[in-house]
Amino acid sequence: MPVEHNAVSRDQRLRAFLVGTAATTGEAFFRATVRHLAQALDVTHAFVTQCADDQRTRLRTVAFWCVDDYGANFEYDVAGTPCEAVMKGEAAFHKDDVQALFPTDTDLRALGARSYVAVPVHDAAGTVVGHLGALHQKPMPENRDHWILRVFATRTGAEIERLRAEQQLREAETELRRVLDAVPDLIWSGEITTAGVMQLRWASPALEQLTGRPPTFLEGEQLPWLAVVHPADRRRVKELADRLINGERDRSNHEYRIVRPDGTVRWVRDSAIVTGGADGPRRIQGVISDITEWKTLSEQLLHAKGLESVGQLAAGVAHNFNNALATISGYSDLLSRRFPKGDPALEDIEQIQRAAEQAAQLVSQLMTFSHKAPLQPTELSLNDVVETTQGFLSPLLGDTIQITLQLDRSVPPVRFDRAQMEQIVADLVLNARDAMPDGGVLTIETSAVTLDDTVRQRNPLAAPGAYTRLRVADTGTGMDSDTVARVFEPFFTTKEPGGGIGLGLAMVYGAVTHAGGLITVSSSPGRGTTFELSLPSP
Repeated sequence: MPVEHNAVSRDQRLRAFLVGTAATTGEAFFRATVRHLAQALDVTHAFVTQCADDQRTRLRTVAFWCVDDYGANFEYDVAGTPCEAVMKGEAAFHKDDVQALFPTDTDLRALGARSYVAVPVHDAAGTVVGHLGALHQKPMPENRDHWILRVFATRTGAEIERLRAEQQLREAETELRRVLDAVPDLIWSGEITTAGVMQLRWASPALEQLTGRPPTFLEGEQLPWLAVVHPADRRRVKELADRLINGERDRSNHEYRIVRPDGTVRWVRDSAIVTGGADGPRRIQGVISDITEWKTLSEQLLHAKGLESVGQLAAGVAHNFNNALATISGYSDLLSRRFPKGDPALEDIEQIQRAAEQAAQLVSQLMTFSHKAPLQPTELSLNDVVETTQGFLSPLLGDTIQITLQLDRSVPPVRFDRAQMEQIVADLVLNARDAMPDGGVLTIETSAVTLDDTVRQRNPLAAPGAYTRLRVADTGTGMDSDTVARVFEPFFTTKEPGGGIGLGLAMVYGAVTHAGGLITVSSSPGRGTTFELSLPSP
């Protein structure tokens, strides 16, 4: 049954609407509106609609009162309905026979409507965003208080606009969150209290990916971020943070290391800015970026440029030195022919010739290091090279060093110059011998490995795929971290004067990386040294 119409004053009906909708928003407001509208106009149906498309050709009910209860919302085309004129900004009133006026409107027939009244609903800019109206299963008097529709419509338009703004805000927040989820950098925001305490308010999802820790680790204590900072950098990072908190600086940009729970060290760049202050709270926002890969590539580039410069110098020296050696060797040979066999002078000449041969070997190393020596890369087995090299190196190792071979017979071949590979193995083995003056164990191992895309971070010439790995490990004296950091530098050596010029490992590094491979070294004092060479399979 329809709601009974009481002959109450305009103010009473308006007051009933305002009181009934004052504490409501959203769906609850719209439902209260149609119920109060049906009561005020004494009609069987009342509705609030919202545009379902930008062209305002379709409407969707957001609340619908049907006789004595709420009806289900629905969507419909405005063409051929009495709502069409309303969506053009005009009020519409049909006191009777509305079905005859709009014969294609099936909803009017389904609802048993005879009369119709509606007004457009506008937003703050004056754009029609929907309409508010009523249907009645009886004729509707012409002078019914339709003014109340416009009062209801004003409040309804404001609520539709508010909900639309909320929806746009939610969509913007969702889009922003998607962007932040996709950004690998850690974006964060916090507040500096009047007591000089920096409190984190929000951090992007990259926090866990960067630090390997859940976001909860930042809760509680002052500057909890310091817990992830590398101990060697912690004091400097705290000093910079204190300057921001104390107001000595309003921005910072610095680099330092963090340590993940698994012990992995990552380089980060931390940029922060402080805003606000005076009478209001001070806010601090920042971005922390993982620059480990950039750091690694920068160091490799500097190292490569250094090798290139030294290589060019070495090539020039080797060329001129080779010419001088040819002259020395030639004249010493001619001089030896002037003396009969057994003459004491021949021993001096032989010393000159041996010195020239040693110098020629040095020239060969210089040419190899500068990539000027002719190479003949072929497919070869690292196992064969190791076994061949062991044959002529074993006598040089002595009785106190035990050699252990762990060769995987299924490893794929590599493409490399055989003579150069034999020289590499010899250099690594002899370096291991020198590191074990009191004897020890030398282990040479081959294995097949697969490297992923991160291989390019260590050598831009390398590609992911199948590799054959050569591992040479000793139980010798080992090296400290400073020595390990310089071990591949040309002309760097830890040997006594006359024991070497420091080109051996630089040559190994250059040859392996030039071939698209990787070489790493791990060592610590008293715990030996391990070299690992990974060469791509053809």
